[in-house]
Amino acid sequence: MEIANGQYSGPDVQGWADSVLSHASDGVKQVLFNFFSMAKGESVLFDGTPLFEIYHQQLEGNLVLYNKKMPQKVEQIYGLIAGGYAAWITALRIKGRTSEISAKREEAEREVNDLGLFLE
Repeated sequence: MEIANGQYSGPDVQGWADSVLSHASDGVKQVLFNFFSMAKGESVLFDGTPLFEIYHQQLEGNLVLYNKKMPQKVEQIYGLIAGGYAAWITALRIKGRTSEISAKREEAEREVNDLGLFLE
């Protein structure tokens, strides 16, 4: 997909936006919900252990590696979240649903802040 002069172009841009906004299992809403559930330990995956705790357990005991890898893991998680919300907002823009963008951006900020509590 490309953007020029505020217009998106590429093969089936509307279909892509429909897929992103879909309520099916591959829509961004469901993907982010599943991801947050794993990150917060609310999923049965990993026996309900939050992702950050899993990373902590894997790196515990090696301070040098921990100090190098843990920030990278945090960046990965936040990058995936930001990418998901960016796709969601882009799809809203493509579908002409721009009035929903501010609320979606506020939701993203709330979710990221909430997830930050698991890092404390």
